[in-house]
Amino acid sequence: MSTTHLQLFQSAVMQSWNAIVITGADLAAGGRVEIANPAFCTMTGYSLDELRGRTLKMLQGPDTDPAVIDHLRACLREARFFEGTTTNYRKDGSSYIVRWNISPVRDEDGVLTHFISVQQDISEYVRTERENRLLARAQAAAIDLAERIRMRVAAYRDAEIGKVTLSLGLATLSPAELTDELLARADAALYQAKRGGRDRLCVAEPGG
Repeated sequence: MSTTHLQLFQSAVMQSWNAIVITGADLAAGGRVEIANPAFCTMTGYSLDELRGRTLKMLQGPDTDPAVIDHLRACLREARFFEGTTTNYRKDGSSYIVRWNISPVRDEDGVLTHFISVQQDISEYVRTERENRLLARAQAAAIDLAERIRMRVAAYRDAEIGKVTLSLGLATLSPAELTDELLARADAALYQAKRGGRDRLCVAEPGG
């Protein structure tokens, strides 16, 4: 590889949005950090000087999945590609969820010399997915309850006024949505239910 290509590679690594770290291949020494780009330093809270010469075991903690780490170690021993997700810890002790992969690096003779890892903090993505699942379960439960209420009312016959109908508009609170926005969506759903012929349940489209 020419000097120009080496400089290009170095610039690409150091300017990458993804966190990148390169370690030695000596597993007996723990695969010590040699290079880490600014994105990796920002993600972990450690400077390059603090990382260099240390092992990435320093990022593990109570919630780090031991099964994932066992798989990682097996892949490193066999110089195979690894990909996984677990909980890591920053310098300040706060946790984050990392998705990362590791590839073996060999020299021109095929000798293993290093491992390169590309990592991404997916904490926000996981949190959003978790909130969406909770929201979906809450909406399903609310729809089920509202429908059972509607059916009970529909089956009721008053001795004086006869059949009673019930129209329902249902809206669930979306993340970051204001209460006024929620009420407006619920009111619109109720209007749609009445306009559809009463004795109906209409669910508002998600807001936010």
